[in-house]
Amino acid sequence: MNKNLILILCLNLALGVTSFEFPTHPINLGKWSGGSAISSPYQQINPASIKMSSRISLTSFKIPEDINIQSLELSKRYNNYILKLNTSIIDYGQLTDFITENEFYARDVILGISTKTIYKNLISVGLKVNYLNSKIDSWNQQSVKWTMGLRTHLFDKRLGLGIAYNRLFRQIETNDLINQSEYIFGSFYKPLYFPGIIALDLIKKSNWFGIFSIELNFSQNSSVFFGINSDKFNYKADSILSDIYY
Repeated sequence: MNKNLILILCLNLALGVTSFEFPTHPINLGKWSGGSAISSPYQQINPASIKMSSRISLTSFKIPEDINIQSLELSKRYNNYILKLNTSIIDYGQLTDFITENEFYARDVILGISTKTIYKNLISVGLKVNYLNSKIDSWNQQSVKWTMGLRTHLFDKRLGLGIAYNRLFRQIETNDLINQSEYIFGSFYKPLYFPGIIALDLIKKSNWFGIFSIELNFSQNSSVFFGINSDKFNYKADSILSDIYY
């Protein structure tokens, strides 16, 4: 058991994220999952910023060392509301115990549901609940994370401000509950005569860290995303297959 717990800790430290925070789309990968105040169908960290459009998205990509991520997202708009369902499988592949040299497999499965509404075309309110099942060899752990978010646009939607609160309930084999919480403060700005968006996110966990990201839009179908994370710098994509949607 201790060896399995050490492995989980090492994986989280190596990637700088928990399984809930793995980027589920190349856009999130490029922005380090930043831009929490920007409307996007792939929004992960603030449900109040989910784009109000019906969509089906299937994404698959790989992060070294041989970590494969497959995600399916379904979004459906109902008048002034949107409902989003998401599922992700994070496969860590075949691993080797450095003490016993035994080989085993590790996998995370995430199921989530999100909803969002807009009040008087000014303030967006969103709620998201994710369930995580983590399995390493014979060891298993369940976690539930819920997020509540607010977001507003100002100055003809050139400025955006948002806030999200996350609460994580993690149950280990002793049936104890470990509560963790975090706050996310997001902002973005669209400068005049600049073909894109500049965003800054400040996240408070045990410590503060920030995500600075830029979205450049060259045309309706051509965009480039950049991100800098003050916490970790280890995201790198080996291969990506993305976007089957309507």
